[in-house]
Amino acid sequence: MQPRKSTGLAVLLGGLVLCWVVMGVAGTSNYFDSEDHIGHTQKELYDKGATATIPECVDLVLEWHPECTALSGLCDASVQRVMGACLAGQDRVAECTDIAQRIGDTELGVAECRARGIERRKGQDRECSKSYGSVGHHCKALLPDVFADVKIPKGR
Repeated sequence: MQPRKSTGLAVLLGGLVLCWVVMGVAGTSNYFDSEDHIGHTQKELYDKGATATIPECVDLVLEWHPECTALSGLCDASVQRVMGACLAGQDRVAECTDIAQRIGDTELGVAECRARGIERRKGQDRECSKSYGSVGHHCKALLPDVFADVKIPKGR
């Protein structure tokens, strides 16, 4: 009498591999849809940035973030990209010169975020501070001679 061959293990492993493939395809599709959303948002905010001031750009980012339809981690990680797109919509030399003394200061944006009622509110406090951190990076890149000695704090 010959021992029976068990196909249960092969079926189980085959099912696991199939699940991994399906999850990988679905995850990849979600990621690319999310990147498309972020890219569309960047273009939209670049266009709006042509007439928006720095505080108005922050407001636009804070309005966008809760409504972001991309993967939540990608929405959180894209705040600086989206804010940068809004800032790039026009020449910010005059605005950056006006806040030159505050660039590199850890308090940049704190009072502005508090005035919006965003102090220590879960989520938006980080998005507001990231937005103002983007202002610092943008101004430093825009006016390297003015900000040659300025060090942007880590985390911004």
